[in-house]
Amino acid sequence: MVAPTFHRARMGSDVLIPCTFTIDKPSVDIWQLALSWRFQESKVLGFDNNISSTHPRASINTARIKYGDVSLYIPNAMISDGGIYKCLIIYSTERQNKEIRLDIEAPPQITITKRLVVTNRQSVLRAAITGFYPVDINVKWFKDGETTEPLTNYTVSTPQRNPDGTYSVTSMVTIMPTEEDKHRSFSCRVQHESLSEPLREDFHLIYGAFPSAEITSSAFYLNKEQELICHVWGFYPESITVNWFLNSSLVDSTKTRWINSSALEAVYKFTPTEKNQGLELSCEVEHDTLSHPLVRKLLVEGKVPSVFVQHNLTMVSVSLWWPLPIVTRPLQLSLCDPGEVLCSLNLESFYPKHIDISWSCDTGQSQKGISSQEKYQENPDQSYNAESACKIPGDSLKDPEFKVIVRWKHETMEDWESKELRVRDPDMSPLIVQLNQQATVKCTVSGYFPDVLTVTWFMKNARQETIPVSNGSKYEIPEISQEKMSDNTYTCTSTLCFTPTSNSEEQEFICRISHPSLEEPIERSTGPATTKVTEPIKFSLCESGEVLCSLYVSKFNPPNINITWTSGRDQTNKIKAVEKFIKIGDEKTHDAISECTIKWDQSLFPLHVTWKHEAMEEPEYKELEITDFPWIPAVGEISVPALLAGSECTMTCDINNYFPDNNLTVTWLKKEKEGHEITPVSSNEYYQIPDLQHVKQQDHTYSCTAHLDFKPSYESDYGAEFICRVEHPNLKGAIERRTEPLQVTGDDVPLSHTPYL
Repeated sequence: MVAPTFHRARMGSDVLIPCTFTIDKPSVDIWQLALSWRFQESKVLGFDNNISSTHPRASINTARIKYGDVSLYIPNAMISDGGIYKCLIIYSTERQNKEIRLDIEAPPQITITKRLVVTNRQSVLRAAITGFYPVDINVKWFKDGETTEPLTNYTVSTPQRNPDGTYSVTSMVTIMPTEEDKHRSFSCRVQHESLSEPLREDFHLIYGAFPSAEITSSAFYLNKEQELICHVWGFYPESITVNWFLNSSLVDSTKTRWINSSALEAVYKFTPTEKNQGLELSCEVEHDTLSHPLVRKLLVEGKVPSVFVQHNLTMVSVSLWWPLPIVTRPLQLSLCDPGEVLCSLNLESFYPKHIDISWSCDTGQSQKGISSQEKYQENPDQSYNAESACKIPGDSLKDPEFKVIVRWKHETMEDWESKELRVRDPDMSPLIVQLNQQATVKCTVSGYFPDVLTVTWFMKNARQETIPVSNGSKYEIPEISQEKMSDNTYTCTSTLCFTPTSNSEEQEFICRISHPSLEEPIERSTGPATTKVTEPIKFSLCESGEVLCSLYVSKFNPPNINITWTSGRDQTNKIKAVEKFIKIGDEKTHDAISECTIKWDQSLFPLHVTWKHEAMEEPEYKELEITDFPWIPAVGEISVPALLAGSECTMTCDINNYFPDNNLTVTWLKKEKEGHEITPVSSNEYYQIPDLQHVKQQDHTYSCTAHLDFKPSYESDYGAEFICRVEHPNLKGAIERRTEPLQVTGDDVPLSHTPYL
């Protein structure tokens, strides 16, 4: 039997787990053959004159069995397919088995989610690293690429498991941006075992500006409407929220007037009454550059019935013997397993210890009190901190009018203060929407709660008319299934399937998302049709040993497009190619697949493909070197048997998944003992290195096993290390596997080096 110790595959690819056998007297008599494939000790597939399978996707090529090939084929590999497979073969009276570990890998993707900073102020950059497997990952941040030392003040979140079994993390780095940094690039770099080289996302900072604010008004007159104006200016970017509050309760009847893109006025019309004496009015500004809202206050008081006096309150830091409670961060929500929501408020730096805190929920028609629990902490200056928390049913958030209110009162305060959180506040709407267009159009929505989501599809035609899409004979929209994640939020994917015809009018698809936490629906679009290469150049092996190269170009109109394949350094050797045109619409958009077949020859590289269409300003091209071939040798660990001095033994190293076969070079090396040089091993009276026997696999790649035969001795081999070095044109460098220091047993081995039994 020949099978690799381990086999590696990328998630979503078609996997062939190699396993072959030879017999002394060919050909194979299938009536004497029995076969069993097992995965994690569970039977996957069996053969005893007939195939029996318990795995919905696993199969073998029955036509290859008579040639001794019983490799297991698994299409569209998933993370759950990874693990230990065992191939057991019984032929006549002989029985052998091999174990193969299948490792499934998924490469990460980097998305920079926050790069807004303020000059000379501590700022945070954030990146989402998604879709990788296995879980181990290394994240680093750099300024000016990788020519400098990595940034040190960064964090990486605990990995979160995705529905497909892959992982995602969030990384943040804190920087102090300067004016010089405007001309520098920053980057997030990720190292992962699925990558042949680190993945890096470069970006430039977006510089923001803090808003300034002030309140203007005239004197207050009893029962006379007064216009209060909160001026806000000097901010960037443009997105900003300004609200008025009466004694910490939000005022709905306000009007916003934009002066320009960085200045506005928030207007509130207020009519004072006698009950308004001592009333506190406040204007709160929220902006991406602020860690806490910017607050400006106005106090209304007076003793004359007809006229009140106004006082602008400036925010100053005053050291008091009994400090006032400080709200250190906004109300926070977290999801619990039973479907509840945990609400928490943090108050800091107050004295004495006693403080009254009450929670309630408001449905728009009534208020209801909620029980809570408080935790206290004493600070070094003898002041206290308090954390108050309560739980509410998660279903409450399905009502867009629902809000949570918390009030607190301390003896240092003149009156109660309060905060409230509505379902549609920004911190409660962390929806992530991704739209992917392949053979079907998919819209993935994640990070939302509660599980009340509406997805609507629209189609835009060449006349730019937006038309609703519904389930019917032309379009199929399967019912979405919402899945609960480990952080108790939900995720789902809505799919739109349709078959293009010669009369198809679809130019663009739009997915609209509605949820109670959103003031307005979110929309994602596939974008209008454009000429583009949607997939990398693909390679496949033919039975003849030639390589089929294919390029897919999509969404171009008119149908004429020029695709040229050339080879060699001077690109003068033109390669014959065949184009297959796929008509997507009548005089609308088209797709094309260009294919050429080459014999493997190093002189053909680099391979060059160029495409030009009248809608393009300049031709585009791709260049491929030999190292871009996907058939890279997978090298297993060196198998070392028990070594008995003076007795024949064989060390082996399995190599598979390579093409072509005649350019694979295997070299054995030896390091005598610690501190000694590494020297090549060649066939002589002590060592025998049999020629490699290349075995062609079902996917037309090759596998082999490298052997090193010798009789170990204590003097020359005890403590030595052997190295198997594999070289191939598809590799950018050599792959090496190394043994541990050898342990040799036998009569001539000193007792001090004989292990205890």
